[in-house]
Amino acid sequence: MIARTMGAAGLSARSIAPGLMICLTIALAATFLSEHYGGPQFLYALLFGMSLNFLTQSDSARTVLRLGVALLGARITLAQV
Repeated sequence: MIARTMGAAGLSARSIAPGLMICLTIALAATFLSEHYGGPQFLYALLFGMSLNFLTQSDSARTVLRLGVALLGARITLAQV
């Protein structure tokens, strides 16, 4: 069932779908720019996240967007170590 709640926060799959789509779009765009024009992928992701901040009107979308950017940063940090 898609609308099943997840965890104590009570977030459903339908409520986090917009945030997941924003995160996926930001990740793909940041990866494309990083591969074709150089520069750090993390920086591009942060810039896109800041520019698309107006899309996160709900708390769940904002939470997922922040989580996606944090996970991208954690991946780069682990790769550097």
